[in-house]
Amino acid sequence: MTYSLNTTKDYVQDAINLKTYPLNDNDKILLAYSKDKGLIRLVAKGVKKTKSKLASYIESLVANKLFCKSGRSLDIISSATSLDTFKNIRNDIVKLIFSMYLSEIVINFGVEKDPNSSQIYDLLFKALKQIANSTSKSDLLLVGLRFQLKIMEISGFDLDFYFCVGCGKPIEDMNNAYYSYNQHGMICYKCKLSNLSQTMLINKKIVDFLNTLKKSQFNENTYYDKMANEKICKKCFLFLYKYIEFYSNKKFKTIQTLEEIL
Repeated sequence: MTYSLNTTKDYVQDAINLKTYPLNDNDKILLAYSKDKGLIRLVAKGVKKTKSKLASYIESLVANKLFCKSGRSLDIISSATSLDTFKNIRNDIVKLIFSMYLSEIVINFGVEKDPNSSQIYDLLFKALKQIANSTSKSDLLLVGLRFQLKIMEISGFDLDFYFCVGCGKPIEDMNNAYYSYNQHGMICYKCKLSNLSQTMLINKKIVDFLNTLKKSQFNENTYYDKMANEKICKKCFLFLYKYIEFYSNKKFKTIQTLEEIL
């Protein structure tokens, strides 16, 4: 199918829907993350009407090719074609809440005209695809671990597991490595002794597990994928959530529900 754009103000973009807001009796505002522009807000006209052809395209957690035209304050969606509906997500409450949490991370850390938009879009698309196809909670947690590690790295908040944030030196004894809640990074045993901040001992195997996930490709299966059980994955997932929460400007609405169902 060939599409022709009417004016230079018309444009096309690939985007993943994150959430919608009511605008008036007939229209909604769509918040989405686009491959080229980062976070975007667009007007979806007439989507509250029963015969709207656009309504199904602005559901949350759907990827579309959006055909847009410039508006006075917000641009307007003129039409859309589906790239992926990730339909299995909506058939499973755990998958749905999990996906909503990942979308919250994107909302909290994504920006308009994001220079990393292509990376973040691809990361979210792959994550939703894997969540839709997952068959266990361990699968979901592994997707969440990879996503959290990689989006923080892309966003400039990378967690370094092997250098002490206290003294700046490599942590020589990884059997005595700690996470500092005050300094928001790993600290060595010596710095822990001279620091009264709250810390948590991080097992060397956990450090190796998380670091391997961080360095591997998103779709890559590692040795640790087979070894890590659901209990370990959940512990690591919640640890990374605490790390992400510190750098986020907004509270996460889905985390409490997610903790209850995992």
